[in-house]
Order: sequence, then structure tokens, then C-alpha cells
Amino acid sequence: MDSFQENQLIGYTASVTTILAFALQFVHTVRCGTVDGVSLYRTAADSISLGIWVLYATRTEDYPLLIASSCELFLSLGVGLLVLNHTLFPKKKVIENVEKPVMILIRDAPQG
Repeated sequence: MDSFQENQLIGYTASVTTILAFALQFVHTVRCGTVDGVSLYRTAADSISLGIWVLYATRTEDYPLLIASSCELFLSLGVGLLVLNHTLFPKKKVIENVEKPVMILIRDAPQG
């Protein structure tokens, strides 16, 4: 294997690892149904930087970087839309005042 192929292998491995990390965050956000702790500004900045990386990778024909950046940009935009949706249309929490019966377990009391 020559150095070009080694570099390509390293690039694709890095791409897969990074895509997996973004995908795990996206899936976690969707499953939990909450975006608490996720900054809209940070997500927007990530999306802008990833868009620039896509442009760079396209111009330099760096395919591992292009694949990773494109997938990450897609996932980052998805998280951004979830955060924006949560910010613009927050879910209302309904708290009902319901008394639940309390069950008390009484052990044998010492008889005196």
C-alpha cells in the first residue's frame, strides 16, 4: 500500500468516525425529544463552517473530507431545525394536580 492509499484510508476512517459522532448526537436529540443544552448559535456556526469545508473539499477533490463534511452538514442542519422548532414552538407542559393514594407499609410494631 503506497502513502496515497494510506492517506485515503486514514481520511475515510476519520470521516466514518466523525459522521458516527454527529449521527449519535442527532439520534439522541430526536429520541429524547429535547434540545436542552444544544445551542442554536453553536449549531449555526457548525453548519456554516461545514458548508465551507464542503466547498473546500469539492475544490480540492478531497473525497473523504467531502463525504464527511456533507454528512455532518446534513446532520447539523437537522439538529439546527430541531432546536429552531423547539425555540419557536415550545411544547406546553400540563401539570395536573392529582392526588395519588399513598400506601404505607406497616411492619410489626414492638408491643409494649
